[in-house]
Amino acid sequence: MASQPLVHFTLEGYFRHERESEQRHEYIDGAILAMAGGTPRHSLITANLVGVLYGALRGKPCRVYSSDLRISTKIKNMIVYPDLSVVCGRPRPIEDDRDTISNPVLIIEVFSPSTRNRDRGLKAAEYRDMETLLEFLLIEQDHPHIEHWRKVADGHWDVITVEQPDAVLTLNSVGVELPVLEVYAGADGEPE
Repeated sequence: MASQPLVHFTLEGYFRHERESEQRHEYIDGAILAMAGGTPRHSLITANLVGVLYGALRGKPCRVYSSDLRISTKIKNMIVYPDLSVVCGRPRPIEDDRDTISNPVLIIEVFSPSTRNRDRGLKAAEYRDMETLLEFLLIEQDHPHIEHWRKVADGHWDVITVEQPDAVLTLNSVGVELPVLEVYAGADGEPE
C-alpha cells in the first residue's frame, strides 16, 4: 500500500472517488490510501488460502471473498480491502454503499512490508471491535508465522502465534482446519 493519503475526504466523498478510480483505496479516518500491487509470494499465499477455504466451505452457508470486497468496520469509518474475508449467510451491505459489507466472521491479512504496521496495529484494533467478526489471521509472507486472533465467550480476544510448518489451525468461525503447510505451499520458490 502507498503510505501517503491524497487529502481528507468524507465517507461520501470516498465512495464517489472509489467509483471513479481505476485503482482501489482504503479509507482510514478521512484519509484515502492507495492499494499497491502484491508480490508473487503474497499472491500465491492468498491464492492458497482461497483454495483451501473454498474447498472446505463448499456446501456450507459461508463464502470466501477476495480482496476485491470492501469491508466497513463502522467504528471509525474505516473501509478496508482485506486479503480475504468470509461471510456466513447473506453479505450485509452498509447503508452508504451497497458494494461495501459489514458482516464478515473471518478476515485474513497477508503482510507486506508496507502494510505490516497498519495491519497489525490500527486495522487489527478495528477488527477486534467489529460485532460480527469472530476470528482474524495475520500472516507473514516470508516465513511461517501466523497470528490467530479469536473472540472468546466474554467478548475478549485471545491470540496464538503459530510458526510450526506442520501445525494445523482450527478456524471455529467457519468450521475449517487450515494446515500451515497448505498456506505456504510453493511460496519458498517465489520472490518476496
